[in-house]
Amino acid sequence: MNSSLRNKIIAAMGGGAIAIAAAMLGGHDGLEGRRYVAYRDVAGVITVCDGYTGKDIVPG
Repeated sequence: MNSSLRNKIIAAMGGGAIAIAAAMLGGHDGLEGRRYVAYRDVAGVITVCDGYTGKDIVPG
C-alpha cells in the first residue's frame, strides 16, 4: 500500500473516531444523561447533574 492511500485511511479513521465521540458525548444530555434532581446511582451514592457527589448534595 502506498503512503498516500495509507495516510487517507488513517485520516478517515481519525475523523470517524471524532464523529463517534462527538455524537456520544455531545448533545443536551451527553452519554449518560443529566438529572438536575438528586438521585441514587447504581452504587447507591447520592448524585446530581453530571455525577457530582458529596456532603452538599441533598436528596430530593
